[in-house]
Amino acid sequence: MTEDRLESALRLMHHALRLPAALWRGEACSLALPEGEGAPPACAQVADQFSRLTAGRAEQLTDGHSRHFLALRTAAGAVIALGPYARAEDGATPPCPAPTLNDEQSQAAAQAMAQLLAPEEAGPAGRPAEDPKLRENMSHTFIHPPFFLEQELAGAIMLGDSVRAKRALDEINRLERARVADDPLRSLKNSLIGSCALCSRAAISGGVTADAAFTLADEFIRAIEDRHDAKALNALEEDMVISFSAQVAALRESQVSSIVRGAMRYIDDHLSDKLRVGDIARQVYVHPDYLSARFKQETGEGISRYIQRRRVQEACRFLRYSAYPIAQIAGYFQFSSQSAFTKVFKQYQGMTPKQYREWGPAGAAP
Repeated sequence: MTEDRLESALRLMHHALRLPAALWRGEACSLALPEGEGAPPACAQVADQFSRLTAGRAEQLTDGHSRHFLALRTAAGAVIALGPYARAEDGATPPCPAPTLNDEQSQAAAQAMAQLLAPEEAGPAGRPAEDPKLRENMSHTFIHPPFFLEQELAGAIMLGDSVRAKRALDEINRLERARVADDPLRSLKNSLIGSCALCSRAAISGGVTADAAFTLADEFIRAIEDRHDAKALNALEEDMVISFSAQVAALRESQVSSIVRGAMRYIDDHLSDKLRVGDIARQVYVHPDYLSARFKQETGEGISRYIQRRRVQEACRFLRYSAYPIAQIAGYFQFSSQSAFTKVFKQYQGMTPKQYREWGPAGAAP
């Protein structure tokens, strides 16, 4: 079997089965999917077991940590490996999230591997004929979402690497999207809103404040709802991935230290709790006085004012998207009373909470 034929089979199995895939010749991996920048394929952990594989038969391997792989040795000695995946029957969670297959699915994958790589009657131009329904059947058998590609996308955004993020998005979009609504356009919009949630949380993990990430997410969700054709929506998804990656990259290039970013992240995660400078400082392993001075120096804003401003910003979301009473929202964000909340809210928003709820952020009656 030629190198081109092996690579073609590998790519077909990778996209149809939605599992990482790798092609090995001897002790070296010549192709790993999804493609990365120098990252070793996940199946490298079981490469030492390839030597005992029987040619032409797909066999299940394990790394000893509840992660499984399917590997098949060709007659020429090359090895195609798929995985990692978790076995549904094991009931154990592998150290890193992975797609879960039951026995029926893993057996179907093994049969598909053997069928793809088995010698077949030559078709036009001397190439082996392929079953035209094979890919469709494989795709219908494996309908779980591509977790590993979502991890690749999220990881790239966390690093602020827009090139790598775009490549992961392209890999995802080669697959058929899950249908999450009867109307195709509504289904696509719902899918993109889910992607937006993934991107925003990846950006937060990369150090972006929740306020900045969610503000950007709100902008994209509004844009998604405003688009009315699939082409425009697909272009918007690419802009979304690049924008969140750029948001992280800009933060990494800024003068805000990891100490201050860590403090901001802790504050954003605990806006409804009582927040004391001492408690925040312990989370970033510095003295409270040092944190206060560093925070003011780098952001131009004291910690108490930052907490107050962020609580008002989050309260705006509750006012716009919930029916909770204003007094209850005030108490949730640790304001001593509704009147105290109203006074602080007006300082930042230029209107009372009641006016904001009735008129929205534009500040004028509709």
